Amino acid sequence: MNIISDKVYRNTYVYYIKRVVIRSIPVYVIALLLGVMVCVYYKGSYSSYYSSNASIKKQQSEYEDYQENMGKPLKMGDYMLYIFKGNVSADKKIELPVTYLAIVIMCAFIVGINVGDKDDYVVLCFSKSRRVWLTGKLSGMYIGGIIIIMELLLVAAVISGGKTGFASYDSAYLVRYDYNRMTNFFAVMAVIFSMVMSVVMLITLQFMISVVIGQIEGYISIIALSVAAIFINSSLIPGNGLMLIRYSYFLSGGYNVIFICVYAIIVTIISYVVSNIYMKQKDIL
Repeated sequence: MNIISDKVYRNTYVYYIKRVVIRSIPVYVIALLLGVMVCVYYKGSYSSYYSSNASIKKQQSEYEDYQENMGKPLKMGDYMLYIFKGNVSADKKIELPVTYLAIVIMCAFIVGINVGDKDDYVVLCFSKSRRVWLTGKLSGMYIGGIIIIMELLLVAAVISGGKTGFASYDSAYLVRYDYNRMTNFFAVMAVIFSMVMSVVMLITLQFMISVVIGQIEGYISIIALSVAAIFINSSLIPGNGLMLIRYSYFLSGGYNVIFICVYAIIVTIISYVVSNIYMKQKDIL
């Protein structure tokens, strides 16, 4: 009997993951196109900036140094920083981080369209387990959010020709921050993991709000928190972990990557536990 139950639970869990991932395919396509457009724009702006200023610098003694920096092609680190850079509110000049908002909206959309489903009642009656419903759907949503991040990183890798690192500090057009402390592999992987955990936290938090209050409320709440993160530079506001130039690797006095990861894990666990307790006590379907 236990073997049959375990098989049913496992099949139901896999079913929910597949269903969420497949239903989110249009979002993956949009994320891929977004990554290509952002990288192409950045590359074009970079080239245009140095080409247009070359004639001015040619009349000056520093032209040779300028030309040397200008000849350095952009690398994966430059594209990655530009895609995920976000905004630093301390600059007193708020620039709308379009890519950051797009990532948040896409992840929120994945949660929104998959929290409730007309087939949920039938599957729940079959599996007789609300925990399978909860973990299966969340796992599918996590995979969806990670796919979005990985797609953007893949685009950066392809357009840069697989060249890792940064072109140089001087030639970092449109992104002028001290990233010298992020030149090693461990630092890059730590930041990527931190961004992934930030996405997982946002997804779980939205899922909890959607389950307890409602789907629309969950969607609006997570978007509002993410927009607030643009204007409020605080590591305690979900969303800040998705903006690279908020980290200490890029900004003096920025966030510690370990703190962001630990904070995201704690919020994720709390949100999951609350969702699980609520589902046990009330019929939400």
